[in-house]
Amino acid sequence: MNTQRRHTLLALAVAATLSPAAWAQSMGTPTATNPNASSYLTAEYNNRANNLINANAAYARGWTGRGSTVLIMDTGVNTAHPDLAGKIKYAIDFTGTGLADRVGHGTHLAGVVAAARNGSGTHGVAYDANLAIAKIANSSTLIWRNANYAMAWASQYSDVTVANLSANVNYHKTYTAASRQVAPGLWINTHAEHGGKNYYNLESPNSLVIPRNMAMTVSAGNSTLGYVQNPATFATATDSSGNLVHGGRLLVVGHWNSGRSVIEGATAGHMCKDYRVNTCYDRYRMSDFYILAPGSQVIGAANTGTGTRPMSGTSQSAAVAAGALAVINQMWPYMTPENQIQVLLRTANKNLQGYKLETHGQGLLDLDRATQPIGAVGLTTTGRTGRAQPITAIAISGSTSQAQGRLSSVTVVDELQRDFTANLSSAVTQRTLLRDPLALVHEPGQSWSAKLIGVHSHQFQSYSVGQTAGNVTMSLNNGMWGSNEAGRHQVTLTQAAYNPFVQYSGAWGSVANSTTIEYDYIYRAKSGAWAQAGVASTATVVNPGLVERVGAMQTIHGVIGYSQSGMNVYAGIQPWMVSGALHLRVPGAVDERGVLSYTSSRVSVAAQRPVAYAGINYSHQVDRASRVVFGLAGNETGDYRGGVTFSKHF
Repeated sequence: MNTQRRHTLLALAVAATLSPAAWAQSMGTPTATNPNASSYLTAEYNNRANNLINANAAYARGWTGRGSTVLIMDTGVNTAHPDLAGKIKYAIDFTGTGLADRVGHGTHLAGVVAAARNGSGTHGVAYDANLAIAKIANSSTLIWRNANYAMAWASQYSDVTVANLSANVNYHKTYTAASRQVAPGLWINTHAEHGGKNYYNLESPNSLVIPRNMAMTVSAGNSTLGYVQNPATFATATDSSGNLVHGGRLLVVGHWNSGRSVIEGATAGHMCKDYRVNTCYDRYRMSDFYILAPGSQVIGAANTGTGTRPMSGTSQSAAVAAGALAVINQMWPYMTPENQIQVLLRTANKNLQGYKLETHGQGLLDLDRATQPIGAVGLTTTGRTGRAQPITAIAISGSTSQAQGRLSSVTVVDELQRDFTANLSSAVTQRTLLRDPLALVHEPGQSWSAKLIGVHSHQFQSYSVGQTAGNVTMSLNNGMWGSNEAGRHQVTLTQAAYNPFVQYSGAWGSVANSTTIEYDYIYRAKSGAWAQAGVASTATVVNPGLVERVGAMQTIHGVIGYSQSGMNVYAGIQPWMVSGALHLRVPGAVDERGVLSYTSSRVSVAAQRPVAYAGINYSHQVDRASRVVFGLAGNETGDYRGGVTFSKHF
């Protein structure tokens, strides 16, 4: 279709990695559909467009365009066509000739975008979407100002989020004669009046007014000049500050003939507006905003009767892309139009025969990839548009079940700040409690709080102290008062740069330090039998993230043994967490404005039952102050430890 004008496009970003199986739907309301993608591969589906853009994958995920309305600015519509029945939500005629389509172009495009899935004929890319019809031409030539009138009219309806204009200017031969290719995919025009920084017909990119709540698809043009036809050229237009005139809301669509694996019509060649000293200084290139879509013999609604007809050209390609944007809008209705366009550009298929950026642009539209996360997926603590961080593990030396359950449905965001629901229960793992290889080896009077952080204490008569890499422990017992009782009371204070029971980082936050107070009662009989039992409480200081707070963790432990002539055998339970919790702030729902909410909750990490352990060690006194201990121990979880340690007494 020919015309006398047209216009422009852009996007954003954010971060970690999830497999597609780990994420579910986004904030949008999905359609109740069959999750089997192959169930959509019907004769009605095969309109020579849907199958080439993998639309069935989007349908199986529940994305069919429901709730979106697409503005078709063209030659009117066949309102009696059964595939369009109930689809035309708004309509207006700017030509004074009535809404009826005497050309057939507008009706066909309406069908390609949104023809109903009713078991007959064909259905559109967004078969659940609605239509706004603006008749702006009654022949193959349109008046440019009518397109602006149509978009201004449609802007009153908040559900009209996509506009399609399948029309292009035919350049005069004096203009094309002044065009010169200066590099692969790069052109300049030296026409005295229409070349250089000017646009053909001296049209200003500002002459097209795209409402801020709309994305616009425009055909690249059917000429084979190597560059697109107006108004598609406006996609790269910038203002005096270098910003895109239309803020990234214009998507240029070329015609991909899959049967021949070639582009028919205008390719992604760029007509440079600021070319100096053999260099193009344009901030953007046409390939930044150019995508391919099927355009060969695409089946759509006929303007007479109730049947269908095939048509070819970049007009049909642009309509396919408009339907795809309606699908994306259903998924993320809060997204800006420029980011919805970026979804299609960023996910287009570049695996095309002879692919070149300056020719094929971003590649072939792919709704399967467009309805999956783009790039790295991450967690954000500051809202959907905040900086996302990689998804890291929370390791717990206790029960993981409540934390896993709480994280079974968490909102994550991709690089275009789209939200997805993900099951992050696998991010909660079991932490190995013991850092010291010999921590399971136990002798009367040893402090568990020191062993858990790998500190070896220097033993004195009534106290012990130890320090390792910023971790400090000190124990006192009633031996300092000269007690000779078989039973002894001992208190230990331990400070560590981490919490021995829980570890996390990234968006979850981090542990700054922890302090443990431990009380033990140690009994030693003259026969060599001995026993020890104790309780401990660990308080934690955190750098808050999605883990807002770590509650006090209470543990109990106990062991009995027999020592004689340096040999020591024992059995007991290692520290059993009987009380403890994480306070989580979990990313939840995203509302219709795109605002991500968070839900705070307490999850218990108290262990269901204790873990038993047993061991044997032999102590050899080297001299009055030093000894060597050979030990072997294991617990019921299969954690076996053995080795040699050296200790010194004062």
